[in-house]
Amino acid sequence: MEEMKSESNLGIYNGDALDTKSIILRCIDSKPGIRFRELLRLCGLTHGSLEYNLMILERTHKVKVERQDGMRSGFYLTGTPADDSQVLGHIRNIPRRQIVLFILEHGGMYVW
Repeated sequence: MEEMKSESNLGIYNGDALDTKSIILRCIDSKPGIRFRELLRLCGLTHGSLEYNLMILERTHKVKVERQDGMRSGFYLTGTPADDSQVLGHIRNIPRRQIVLFILEHGGMYVW
């Protein structure tokens, strides 16, 4: 069996024979809320292949696509609760994540 050579999918592809959709689902499962470009790098797929397979996964209700202003902003497995996907969407952004961590570490914020 030929092994995948890309370093981008180390840890995702472990030598088992996986089809493209399974690779995409594993990548999304490992990083809920992942954006398209990051998913592209992580899966090691071409743009067209990822686009096509995501369209199929969305149509078959295996992947939920979050959109903001008509643009895709994150990908989640269908079973991800809406509340979780909203929180994950915010903490994937580094400055927002730092603010949330600061609040959690310092026992909340108080307005004087």
